Amino acid sequence: MREIPVPQRLQIPEDYQNLLSSLVEYIEEQEITAVSIISGNFAKQEITHKLDKDLRQYLNDIHIVNNIEDAERTNEWIIAIGGGKLLDKAKVYAKKNNSRLIAIPTLIAHDGICSPVAVIDGKSMGALMPDALIVPLFIIERNTIAQIQAGIGDLVANLSAIEDWKLAKAFNNEKIDDIAIMLSRRAAMNVLQHLEADIKSGLKVEDIIYQRNFLKSLIESLSLSGIAMSISGNSRPCSGAEHMISHAIDEIHGSGKKASHGTQVMIATVYLESLRGYDLLDNLYNAKSIKLEQSDFDSRLTRILKSLNFPTTFSDIDISDSELEDILNLAPTTRPGRFSFFDRIKQKV
Repeated sequence: MREIPVPQRLQIPEDYQNLLSSLVEYIEEQEITAVSIISGNFAKQEITHKLDKDLRQYLNDIHIVNNIEDAERTNEWIIAIGGGKLLDKAKVYAKKNNSRLIAIPTLIAHDGICSPVAVIDGKSMGALMPDALIVPLFIIERNTIAQIQAGIGDLVANLSAIEDWKLAKAFNNEKIDDIAIMLSRRAAMNVLQHLEADIKSGLKVEDIIYQRNFLKSLIESLSLSGIAMSISGNSRPCSGAEHMISHAIDEIHGSGKKASHGTQVMIATVYLESLRGYDLLDNLYNAKSIKLEQSDFDSRLTRILKSLNFPTTFSDIDISDSELEDILNLAPTTRPGRFSFFDRIKQKV
C-alpha cells in the first residue's frame, strides 16, 4: 500500500457565511491556534478583511502576510486566498517551511487549485498539496467565461497527456499508473459529458457555463486532476505534448500574450488529436496510429468546444502557420527527458 497526500477537506460554500462556517469547523477540528493569511488584492477587497475580523472570534493569533516572498515568519498553518499565481507561491512557500495549507481559490482557470505542482516564473516545481480546499462558489461564479474556459481547457489537456503517457509505455518502456490515469480521464470526462448533455438540451452558452451544478462539477474535476498528479508523483497524467506546445508559445510570444495557458493547451489537444487519428473522448487508442499531417478530424471533442464558441485552432488565437512551425520545433525542448507524441513522430520518421 502507498500513502498519497490528498486534501482532507473539499468544500464549495455558496455564500460568505458558509465559507466562514467551513473554515471555523476545520480550524476547530484540527485544533488550529494560529494562522497566517496571504491573499491577492481582489481577495483582500472581497473576503480577506472580513475573514480576518470574523476569525478573531475563534483565533487570537492571525498574522496577515502582505508579500509571501518577503515573509520572515509564518505560523504553522497558512490560509492562501487568491488566483493561481498566489496559490502556487503559497504552496511552494508552505513546502519549504514545513507549513500546512488551507487553499481558498478565487479563480478556477487550471488544476493548480489542488495539486503538488506549482509554476513559478514559467518553471514547474514540486509544491505542497493543500490540507484543505475550500472553494467559494459565490466568487467563482463571477469568473469571466474566458477564465472558466481556461479551467475547462486544462482538463481537456488531460486526454492528450494520458495518450502521451501510453505512448511512453509502449515505445519507451515507461511505467504508468492506472489509478492516476483513471482519475485524470474521469476528471476531463465529467466536465465534457456534462457540457455535451447541456448543449444537446439547447441551453445557451452562458446558461451552461454559469450553472452552479456545472461549476461545482468543474471544481471537483480540477481537484481530481490535481489528485491524479499526487498519485503519480509528477504531472504526467495531466501534462504532455500539448503543454510543451503551450510553453513554446509563451517562450516565443510571452506568457498570456496569445491566450491563457488553459486555452492554449486546449487548442493544442485538438490539434494533436487530428494527428493521432482517433477520437480522444471515445478513447480509441492505437499507439501506432499516427499521422504526420493534420487531417479534418470531426471529433466529439471539437464539436463540444465549437458549440461553446471556444477556440479550437491556432489561427483562432492569431498564430499563423509559420509561427506554428516555430512553436512545434521549440516545443519538445521545453520539457527535455519527457517522452511525448513528438518523440513518436521522430521514431516514425
